[in-house]
Amino acid sequence: MESLQSSPSAEAFLLMVGAQSAGNNIVIYKFAQTRPALSTTNALWEFESDNGFMLYKKSDSDVIEAAYQQGNAKVKLKVSGKEYELDFGEMVQVNTGTQYERKIGRILLGDKALDYRWTVWKVKVDGGKIVTYEDAANEEIQKAYVQGKSGCVITTMGNKYLIDFGNMKQINEATKYEREIIKEQYSIRSRALWLWQDDNGKFMPYRKEDCKTIEDQFQAKAEQFVASISQTNYDIDLSNLTQTNQDTKKVRNMKRVPLEIFIDSEVWEWEEDKGFSLYGPNEAKAIESAYKNKQPKLTFTANSCNYTIDFCKMTQTNDNTGKTRAIRRIPFAAPLSSPAAVAAQAAPAAPANGDPLWECNSDSGFVKYPPAFCAALNAALKSGQTTYAYNYNNTAYLIDFTKMQQTNQETNKVRSIRTTVASLPAAVSVAVPGKSQPPGCKLAALSASSAEFGKVKGLFDKTMSGKYKSFDVTLLINPHAKSRYNNCVNLIKAENSAYPKTLLLFHGTSSTNPKAIYEGYYENFDVAHSKQGLWGRGVYFACNAFYSCNGYAYKSNNNTYSILVAEVAVGNYCDYQKNTDSSLIHAPNLPGDPHRRYDSVSGITQGTRVFIIYNSNQAYSKYLITYTV
Repeated sequence: MESLQSSPSAEAFLLMVGAQSAGNNIVIYKFAQTRPALSTTNALWEFESDNGFMLYKKSDSDVIEAAYQQGNAKVKLKVSGKEYELDFGEMVQVNTGTQYERKIGRILLGDKALDYRWTVWKVKVDGGKIVTYEDAANEEIQKAYVQGKSGCVITTMGNKYLIDFGNMKQINEATKYEREIIKEQYSIRSRALWLWQDDNGKFMPYRKEDCKTIEDQFQAKAEQFVASISQTNYDIDLSNLTQTNQDTKKVRNMKRVPLEIFIDSEVWEWEEDKGFSLYGPNEAKAIESAYKNKQPKLTFTANSCNYTIDFCKMTQTNDNTGKTRAIRRIPFAAPLSSPAAVAAQAAPAAPANGDPLWECNSDSGFVKYPPAFCAALNAALKSGQTTYAYNYNNTAYLIDFTKMQQTNQETNKVRSIRTTVASLPAAVSVAVPGKSQPPGCKLAALSASSAEFGKVKGLFDKTMSGKYKSFDVTLLINPHAKSRYNNCVNLIKAENSAYPKTLLLFHGTSSTNPKAIYEGYYENFDVAHSKQGLWGRGVYFACNAFYSCNGYAYKSNNNTYSILVAEVAVGNYCDYQKNTDSSLIHAPNLPGDPHRRYDSVSGITQGTRVFIIYNSNQAYSKYLITYTV
């Protein structure tokens, strides 16, 4: 069940949601006890972006690997004019300017390159048929590709071919005949986990590469085949879901579990000697449940051994042997897609009648995007998205509809974009008529058909359904205030060694115009203006919209009201239930720790759970709800 360690890449930094470094207080130098033996094999390094793990440039990866092999605790790296510090103890990368932090990982490349991303290479043959390369050729192509080579030579079906990555062509060395090649990259989460039954009746995951071998045969509709697993040959019978050891004739049951089951529980992995391995689905769900419930530790049994998970240290300890290994939590993230792929899957072949065409300002003036890509942009805009990420020629780009610009994630080069019509589609208006747009703050009215609108309305309707006539949602975009909020979130993360719990909560502003809050340059919610309440002087947020609307909503005219929806980093909160303490000026100390406090306070009043923060930057105004009664 081996799963390779993932890591981030310099190409998609603007897609990242940074996490602030823990600072010097928690830097750990303990390689002698926890670091695996240095490998003599080549390795690639990755970093985590919002769209999944991405490779560093080969030159940067070589610098990182050299420092790692030398046993250094840290290494500094410059990418696109920005300096980053990589901490091998914590396996994180920190932007030294912003202190934003991201996970990194190391991918081992031995003699047989592991297909760590389920990458499959294909060739287009006569008649337009797409044929997958055989495994050996696929491995050679992928190995050359991830090592940054311009191409490679493979031998398949008795012929030699040149693979040209720049032109995505296969060239027959003898005839010079060219064919188009295609690279398809699947997320492991879109496939399946295969398990075998041990002597205790428990199903255990196969190693990752063995899962791939079995899954490939399953997808090819094979009924029986021979697999070499841990230097032992097994007869795999997919029709009866059994494996038979050819030496001992021992028969074991098998099971196929689509990895979509992990979507609600996230994926958890533990580090073994050759990399990270997936926990089984039951263990992953139990670990995720304990993690979300803020348990400091979890004990479970596997293979007749007891293990203890320590979420503060992110380790797993074998209670029998005392052996400690690192663990990690892998959130789901869809990989970037090419414009053509996105357009083919999610948009019509060309813009619909009345939809705009899009252009980008190149060095020689504005040039038109392809029609299919224009259709993809229009589809994203109509769905309520304010940004759109894509990958073209192995380079990541980000379209920002609010700024009308395209950013190259590798070079940070920004180019303006425009439409061929006077305004954007009516589904989204970037500037809301009649509403103030101060420098650094933008408003975007969400389309009633967008998923984001539906999410906010769903939260509102839980307690306000049938109590209003009209309903509108405005997205609030205040980069400076959001940056301060992100910094606060990252500090909480550093202190708790885990990403803090964040919630979308309601806030009524009473007689104060909401724009005085969401236009705030330094922070959205200023504790200095708070009044003393049931849990002291802080900023109060409610889980139920009815609580915020009932006496706290801002009234702009006879029948129009507004409330805010904020993203609040409640983190590790102290739950007072129905008990109150009006003397609070900050959250109370953690039990037994006079030096650390809870991140926030929660209680129940009028049948509604509320949360109180005492740090002005711990919440960010995300939406403005306007409704009529």
